[in-house]
Amino acid sequence: MGIEHFAAHCTVCHGAPGVPKGDIGQGLYPQPPDLAVTAGAYSNGELFWILKHGIKMTGMPAWADHSDEELWAIVTFLRKLPGMTQEEYARLVMQSMQGGGHHHDNDDGQAPPAGASSPGAHLH
Repeated sequence: MGIEHFAAHCTVCHGAPGVPKGDIGQGLYPQPPDLAVTAGAYSNGELFWILKHGIKMTGMPAWADHSDEELWAIVTFLRKLPGMTQEEYARLVMQSMQGGGHHHDNDDGQAPPAGASSPGAHLH
């Protein structure tokens, strides 16, 4: 689920392994960061908050129309992004597309199970 949402909503501005920022992302000021580099500076809770509420005075929108489960799945995927090759990213996108966009393998950005004590506790 995380890869599906990242590919559909984040790559146009932030890019991804092997995918450059789109025209929208290149035209924003301030420039959207490379999340493979910058996401590590934030806690899981901070990333969730940014996704849910956006960042004022930037191009980062609030994704309040996404469920909390979807947002946590994106956070989980962001933790896997550093060091991911373009081949790995392409494979995950293809798996997501073949699975109808809801690939349910925790290693591919699935949200934590309901009732998990900590949203990022299952990360390796």
